[in-house]
Amino acid sequence: MNILLNSSMYFFEPYIQNLPRCNHTRRQFFLLFLIGVICLAGGTGWSVAYILAGKPYIAALCMSVVLVGCYAMRMAFSGITKKKVLIFSHLILIVCILIPLTDYPVDGIPRSSHSYLLAYAVGGALFLRYEQFYVKTVMPFIAFAFYLVYSVSGICFTTEILRPPVYIMAKGIFINYFTSISLIFGMLLISRSNYTDEKCLTSALAKSLKANQLSVYYQPQINREGKVISAEALLRWEHHTKGFISPEHFIPIAEASGLILPIGYWMLERVGDDLLEIRKKVTDMTLSVNISPVQLMDAEFIDTIAKLFKKNTLSYKLIKFEITESAFIYDKTYIYKIMNDLTKKGILWSLDDLGSGYASLNILNEMPFDEVKIDKNLLRGIDQSHKNRVILEKIIEIANDVGLNIVVEGIETQSLAETVFAMGCDVQQGYYYAHPMPLAEFISFCERHNARMG
Repeated sequence: MNILLNSSMYFFEPYIQNLPRCNHTRRQFFLLFLIGVICLAGGTGWSVAYILAGKPYIAALCMSVVLVGCYAMRMAFSGITKKKVLIFSHLILIVCILIPLTDYPVDGIPRSSHSYLLAYAVGGALFLRYEQFYVKTVMPFIAFAFYLVYSVSGICFTTEILRPPVYIMAKGIFINYFTSISLIFGMLLISRSNYTDEKCLTSALAKSLKANQLSVYYQPQINREGKVISAEALLRWEHHTKGFISPEHFIPIAEASGLILPIGYWMLERVGDDLLEIRKKVTDMTLSVNISPVQLMDAEFIDTIAKLFKKNTLSYKLIKFEITESAFIYDKTYIYKIMNDLTKKGILWSLDDLGSGYASLNILNEMPFDEVKIDKNLLRGIDQSHKNRVILEKIIEIANDVGLNIVVEGIETQSLAETVFAMGCDVQQGYYYAHPMPLAEFISFCERHNARMG
């Protein structure tokens, strides 16, 4: 079921993006699409069969099913209104009541076309609950009542021109029951499915990971001498319809869905491979990787890290793990143990986004961090506000006093770079130096930049 759901969501994703954001409304659109397809295919098929059987009047009645299908498809693509729902509900109910009157029971061949009335009742109960009382309650009840009447009686048209041949009725039993049951199953599947943007992105993200469509970009980190000594590895995702999606948007979705675990380990493996390539051209290069709190809580985290480093015979000191203060809302004691165990192996830890939380100084005192990354929000207004400048100076001073390396993010101008270095910052990162870039471009940048500074 999940495979079918994910496949359908991937196929219809561009269509979903243009629908109203209400999840119930999106389900209604999908139901209309499903009904439209079934009515168009079934109505056309039965019409042809009855024309070939010499029953043009029954064929004309079946063509009404095609018209209902056309109306359903029109609503699925043009929009749903209260008036359209009222019209469509009556049209399909009338057709579902009339068709079984041509399907008279005979010995050994029970009536079958009335099963669509049961599908109508189920669909009305599931998808019309926000409509007026008459539409959401009375009409489904009428459909169910007619279903019961047709099930226990032989009521039908008495004229021969509206009676199908027995051989068609015999074949129609399987077709009608199979179609109506499939329709009910489809409605249940749609009713319990999540067609929100987040669900669509979760499905697309899982497919992108499986198809190796994610990428890692690198943003240089510059020291006081102006040389690139390290870089932050940043996950990038280019969606097939939306283009590049911000990590601030899809990372929370990955964490909520559990995809962050395979994505995080994939990224660590990729960074390890890339680091080998980088150090062929740029020696003494280290990389920083963001680690999700979900990864830290994974029981296999330490063993998986060991396997990844062993694969490329990398030193633990070449890759730095960045975590945010939010990681400690999970299990502070457990995370402290994980950090200590990996610190003994040589892993370096960086506290990311210092200044964006509420207890960063306390965390610095308790946890084995080697570096702090000062959030770019603390840089705002330091040229105009004495208060902002003093706060930043004191944070840098405290970090220096306790022996922590300092990286300041968000450097976008030369004057800001000079000011922050004067405050005691060790390393800077920001658009003033370079945007995040793919591996090959990053290696070229490092070679050119360091050669120029050297």
